[in-house]
Amino acid sequence: NLDINKKETLITLSDFPKGAEAGDLFHSIFETLDFTAGSKAIVNQVQTKFNHFGFSDPEMMKPAILSVKEVLETKLVTQNLKFCLKDLKPDQRFNEMEFIFPVHTFKISSIIKALNKSDKSDKSDLNFKTSGYLRQLSLLTTQSFKGFIKGFIDLVIHHKDKWYIVDYKSNYLGNTYGHYSQDAMFNAMAEHHYFLQYYIYTVALHRYLELRLKNYDYNTHFGGVLYLFIRGMNPRFASEYGVFYDLPEKSIITELANFKDK
Repeated sequence: NLDINKKETLITLSDFPKGAEAGDLFHSIFETLDFTAGSKAIVNQVQTKFNHFGFSDPEMMKPAILSVKEVLETKLVTQNLKFCLKDLKPDQRFNEMEFIFPVHTFKISSIIKALNKSDKSDKSDLNFKTSGYLRQLSLLTTQSFKGFIKGFIDLVIHHKDKWYIVDYKSNYLGNTYGHYSQDAMFNAMAEHHYFLQYYIYTVALHRYLELRLKNYDYNTHFGGVLYLFIRGMNPRFASEYGVFYDLPEKSIITELANFKDK
């Protein structure tokens, strides 16, 4: 069975070290690499970063180089488009985009209320209501506050008139591609509160584009969010494994962007 074979295929980074250092290494590679530059540039970049981050095992260099190539060549399937990172020129990319925006009242309960309004009943894999994620969110003990939310988005891209948020995740979910299925990634996204993270990122980018783009419209100009679980990505499987995509609903983003004292 072809599908079972795909699921049980060993990932390229099956023997690569796990943990924060590996995450920092790959983040740094993708942040500074010209996606269009080709094989030689990838080899040079990986070698440089290996030295910089103190990765001394030469046996690990080969899978790291191969994995970077695979991530760049994997088709990212979104609502409107399919494209690869290697299609993106440097002037289409904003690396480590910093944001800071004021909030009148930040309350987890307000976020839950907004997410509860989601009508994504047609996309049950992303339906927070049935997954139990909203209950998980309610257990967060974050204090409500007034002030500013500040952060960095790994990558913002502008491609074919649409803007996308991209976040690289080096989480180890298992050593076969089946461990990076849509369900497995959903569970990891919920466990680490990456959903909350990308709703905040989306609000930040939405507010930025409102200020910067003439005739800006969320549904026209925002293409969605891509969380790339790089260990699970392979061009042979397109976005089936390792690529988590979502397009938050406009009504939720505008509500979150306009938090006021209630």
